[in-house]
Amino acid sequence: MRLRPFCSRCWSYEYERSLSKIDRFDYQSTNPFNQKRMKKAIVVVLVVATAAHALWANLQPDSLFLDANNQYDAKNYQQAIGSYLQLLSEGYQDDDVYYNLGNAYYRNGNSAQAIWCYEKSLLINGSNSDARTNLEFLSNTILGDQESVPENFFAYFWKSVYSVMSWRWWAFSVIACLVLTLALFLMFLLSNQIQRRRFFFVLTAFSTLLLLLSLAQSISGNYRLKNSRYAIVISEASNMKSSPDADGTSIAVLIPGVKVKITDSKSPWIEVLAPDGTTGWMIESDVLKLTTTIPSLQ
Repeated sequence: MRLRPFCSRCWSYEYERSLSKIDRFDYQSTNPFNQKRMKKAIVVVLVVATAAHALWANLQPDSLFLDANNQYDAKNYQQAIGSYLQLLSEGYQDDDVYYNLGNAYYRNGNSAQAIWCYEKSLLINGSNSDARTNLEFLSNTILGDQESVPENFFAYFWKSVYSVMSWRWWAFSVIACLVLTLALFLMFLLSNQIQRRRFFFVLTAFSTLLLLLSLAQSISGNYRLKNSRYAIVISEASNMKSSPDADGTSIAVLIPGVKVKITDSKSPWIEVLAPDGTTGWMIESDVLKLTTTIPSLQ
């Protein structure tokens, strides 16, 4: 390979040519018209990139959810459980995911985990009738006719109202009722006739009551979801002790699937209230709290 001899004239020419290109680029980049075009191009690129990212973020959980459902339909329950758990770990926490995960756990022979999933699904969406039906079926099948302390009327009534729809829809209804209340109140102010003012006053008062009810149900549902004091026993033959001590007297034995209420905590022990009203202490790892997001990573 032959090398070309160094030519100072050629080098000077190339150097000046490069400088002219740099000056031209600087001029174009400092030109106000070109700057506007560049800004528009950057905005378009950012919008397209954001839309593509949002689309990908929405499609990815859906595809994983469909894949988990297909695994379940093919009776590959362990693989379906893994896919549903991956959805939960990625933040896709929905009542349908917990419901389907509960079905997969039940088919895989883990009824206690299934009961926990159905309870979790109902915390998110109290109107999920399928989850409620499966929960009642499992509770009757596994736990039988266990004695339980009935709820007071007001707590039962409040939970019944909440079960009309999910807490998210209660939150949406707050906005809808607020807009409706403001519109009716404006109509009340703009009305000149006494009968019309009375009519809009009654409607405004009724809409205000709906607004307060929706707000209370939304706050209450969100609070129960994040601060629930209930848990499901998942350990085989969990002993309730009279004190938070391994040497304490055994009060009762709770089977997997029993729903208990946590009343106190002294790590690693928790004081629980059993459905029949019995109070005792048990190891915290024997239960799965409803505040937990993911039941298991295995």
